[in-house]
Amino acid sequence: MKSIKQVISFRTFSRPIKIILILLALFLFLALIIPLLFQKNLANYLEAKMNKTLKGHHVTITSAHFQILGPSLTLNDLIIKRDEFPDPAIAHIKKIRGSIDWRALLSLKLVADILIENPKMHINLLQVQQEKKRETKVTDESWQKSLKAIYFLDINSFRVKDGDIIYIDTPKEEPLHVEHLNITANDIDKEGTPEKKYPSQFQVDGVIFNKGNATIYGDADFLKEPYAGMITRFKLTDIPLDRFKSILKRRNIEISGNQGSLSAHGEVQYDPKIKSVHIENLTIKDINLDYIYSPGSQGSKIAKKEQKEITKAAKKAVEKPEAISIKLDHLKMINSEFGYSDKSRTPGYRVFISHFDLDAKNLSNKASEGISNFNLNGLFMGSGKTFAKGLFRPRKAGSDFDLKMEIKQAKLVSLNEVLKAYQKVDVSKGLFSLYIDLKLKDQQISGYIRPFFENVDVYDPEKDANKNLFKQLYEMLIGTVAELLENRYEAVATTVEIEGLVDNPQTSTLQIILGLLKNAFIKSLLPGPDKPKS
Repeated sequence: MKSIKQVISFRTFSRPIKIILILLALFLFLALIIPLLFQKNLANYLEAKMNKTLKGHHVTITSAHFQILGPSLTLNDLIIKRDEFPDPAIAHIKKIRGSIDWRALLSLKLVADILIENPKMHINLLQVQQEKKRETKVTDESWQKSLKAIYFLDINSFRVKDGDIIYIDTPKEEPLHVEHLNITANDIDKEGTPEKKYPSQFQVDGVIFNKGNATIYGDADFLKEPYAGMITRFKLTDIPLDRFKSILKRRNIEISGNQGSLSAHGEVQYDPKIKSVHIENLTIKDINLDYIYSPGSQGSKIAKKEQKEITKAAKKAVEKPEAISIKLDHLKMINSEFGYSDKSRTPGYRVFISHFDLDAKNLSNKASEGISNFNLNGLFMGSGKTFAKGLFRPRKAGSDFDLKMEIKQAKLVSLNEVLKAYQKVDVSKGLFSLYIDLKLKDQQISGYIRPFFENVDVYDPEKDANKNLFKQLYEMLIGTVAELLENRYEAVATTVEIEGLVDNPQTSTLQIILGLLKNAFIKSLLPGPDKPKS
């Protein structure tokens, strides 16, 4: 009987099998031994290659591993820092793995598949501000070139698994946080053709601010110059809005009370030739917003500058078809509150509409999209039933709209801050109603304001016991006049006609309406020559 050694003796194999075994042994040696010999220097080599590509940034790689079986190249703990502000690091990627796409190899194409695991990006306001000043921006630097510097191959598929992005606006505020971010993009190496403009497919999903969800998917041409083009569908669900407090505060807008949420879905097309945003539905609910009017504040300066830029961009969009096109089919705001606080007067005051519901349709920055309309309901100062409706028509020469608004029987006591600010008086009871009808066409404003006052009582001995004698007599006089008018007409009523030209035709529609409403409201409360001009 032959021994086991004799059975498996190398000499017993045929010549072809011997050759195969020798090649296999050589391959295993190369796969297992060779990487160990040079992988210590591999990380340094790849760092240098990437640092040449990413200007203004510095890359460090803890370790790199090349595997012949596969083959694949894995980078561990890749960190990217800005040269000017190295702390905190912009990105910390736990693992990047690149491998040969064998399916493409069957078609005689040598391309790579990239998998990025657990990337964490950290961005703050200072970095964003410095990025705006850079001559060469990160968006100008090809991410494909950076990866190709590592893998020496074109990228076919790109995946991000469980990513994390943090943006810190100010240290005192909670960061804007996107977590569990997953990205998949295929056929990246394909170029668009007339028959198939966007040959690549991609999908993105993640959790926004711990509660909301976002899903984006579509087709793209990642090789398009000077930047990638794409057409994509998006869906945002229950995105919390309270995290934007610090950003809005710099523009004199404050979120208080109810924090609010946003949901939306639609389509975006963006490439060097076409730029369009089509939001089919946008819903904002349960938010309390206040605009703080404080001339000279940093927020007012920022808002004024941005409003000029927005107005200029809107005018350009109406006039030039190649500018970005924005269309919103349906906007809904549910159970919200909007306030206006004026800190420029002494004392300051706040007016608001609670239980605010808005339904607006066909909003666009293109005249060709036709007429937009809206309906609004709420409670003025928490008590006066409020209704408004309007039509908006985009025009090259400026704004064009019709607006009707009614406020019915708001408690006048709730307006004491306003009365003190403008008339230095307050009331103990009474009802206030206001009817507004305004039109703007060809820069010409026309319409009327009709306020009503009912059961007004200006002087209250208990309430005003601490006021000086002259103040008490003044308020008693106004109260007596109001009472006489009420006894004669059942309500104090007047009509203020509005007519004139818009001084600046480039003023936005929203600015015009807010200015008119503010003046209309103050006019309705002032009995004398102190009324502001339209």
